[in-house]
Amino acid sequence: AEDGTYMEIPYNVYNIYDFHFVENQHIIDMFDVKKVQSKAGGLYDVLNGLFIDFSLRPAPYSELPLAFSHLYRSQSIFKGKDVIYLADRYYGSAEIISHLECIDYHYIIRGKSNFYKKQVALMKSDDEWIEVEIDEKWRRRFRFSPEAMELRENNPVMKIRVIKRRIEYINNHGEACQKELIFFTNLGEEFSAQEIIELYTYRWDIEVSYKTLKT
Repeated sequence: AEDGTYMEIPYNVYNIYDFHFVENQHIIDMFDVKKVQSKAGGLYDVLNGLFIDFSLRPAPYSELPLAFSHLYRSQSIFKGKDVIYLADRYYGSAEIISHLECIDYHYIIRGKSNFYKKQVALMKSDDEWIEVEIDEKWRRRFRFSPEAMELRENNPVMKIRVIKRRIEYINNHGEACQKELIFFTNLGEEFSAQEIIELYTYRWDIEVSYKTLKT
């Protein structure tokens, strides 16, 4: 599983210098800084309960380049193994999905409602494959994976299995609400929609591990 978070790190002048700070009306220079935050990102083995790779960067740093660096650095570890990459809504980009195809990983990624929305809107059921054409304009937005770029130049059609699930919950005001969850995967029909959703719940282990790191 891959995920990122903000993490407070030890307060000292070296960390302030290395991890930077945001200037505002209360923070004019480094001597006004009260705490130092970083962007943490990790690739976590949910079955064995440990981080395979982990990074700390300045707080404004994007999670996406961290995710790609973890995939590249850990690739030799997983060579020849069956991998299911779990990630939340931030990681459903065409570049990540294409890169995962290049390295023969399966994936289950929580989908954002605005990702591939034209194709998702045409679905006639809650579990079917969609086809997304990655044109040249879209490919120019690929920044981290030359392999993904080459794959989509040779095969611009990206196929994704999309699973929808509606849930009911009670909000903070005690009101009953409904919400539709979307999952992107390349697992085949030998896995039912329910099995895929249950596999995705293992991603929660990385959230727990971050909570442990912060305490």
